[in-house]
Amino acid sequence: MRLMAEAHHVAINLTKGSKVSPKKTGTTKLGVEFKVTAKSGLNYRRGAGTKYGVAGAYSYGEHVTITEQKTVDGMKWGKATNGYWSTMAYLKAV
Repeated sequence: MRLMAEAHHVAINLTKGSKVSPKKTGTTKLGVEFKVTAKSGLNYRRGAGTKYGVAGAYSYGEHVTITEQKTVDGMKWGKATNGYWSTMAYLKAV
């Protein structure tokens, strides 16, 4: 059995005498399993984005559990349980 959870990040802007107005700024899926679809493998990086150095690579078909997702410069990135980030373009949910 796979456990899936969804957490919502909420930003609240308060000024004296104002009403609370939450604004949804992003969604993070926790503990979702993905499979690497890139035949040549998939690099993982120290941060979300290509400006971060490559720390290693996953093999084609390897299963990776993504604990956080965010978009950087129009690309979706996922943070795996090993603490490193990969583009979501070559990861397919299983």
